[in-house]
Amino acid sequence: LAILGPPALAAAGVPIQAGEAVIGALVVVKGERLRSGENPMARLEPIAALVAPALQRLRRLQELAEENDYFRQTLIAQQGFPGMLAKSEAMQKVLALLQRVAPSDARVLIEGESGTGKELVARLLHEYGPRRGRKFLAVDCGAIPDNLLGWKYDGPKPSMYEVEHKELFAAIRSGQT
Repeated sequence: LAILGPPALAAAGVPIQAGEAVIGALVVVKGERLRSGENPMARLEPIAALVAPALQRLRRLQELAEENDYFRQTLIAQQGFPGMLAKSEAMQKVLALLQRVAPSDARVLIEGESGTGKELVARLLHEYGPRRGRKFLAVDCGAIPDNLLGWKYDGPKPSMYEVEHKELFAAIRSGQT
């Protein structure tokens, strides 16, 4: 099907098919009218046929990723986090909270005494959250004086420490690590 638009615009489209099912459409918009006798479908149909298997694989990969996330969350709900044992009621509450927060993109502040497993909790949040495909960067904020952590309060001015280590803080802010 070719659609002739206003004098300065033309569009053509063909279905992307997998067997008899239409799984998408390939549409091209041209900045000028089609010339008399011009048949863009002759070019678009073979391209749509080439795109169809890739689009099917992409959709299957998306389905598998969603299924994997579902099973991962089901496993966590049934068995808890691998590598983390919680006998005390307080730790069981922490793990229950982790199960609720991990799938979200929420920011989490983890506080506690030295040696209580803050980094382990952060790693679990990372591993079972939406950032799991990215690098995990552990920063010992206890080694940085409070007055140098301008980002801690999301203040408008960066601290001198932040200026000196701007790549680190840019990575932290963007969540790219």
